[in-house]
Amino acid sequence: MALFSPYLTLHRYLRSFSQAMRRL
Repeated sequence: MALFSPYLTLHRYLRSFSQAMRRL
């Protein structure tokens, strides 16, 4: 689970970044 946790956070950050780019 320790490895899955960081991956989930990264995915969440990537999604947020994607939304920001889409807005622009």
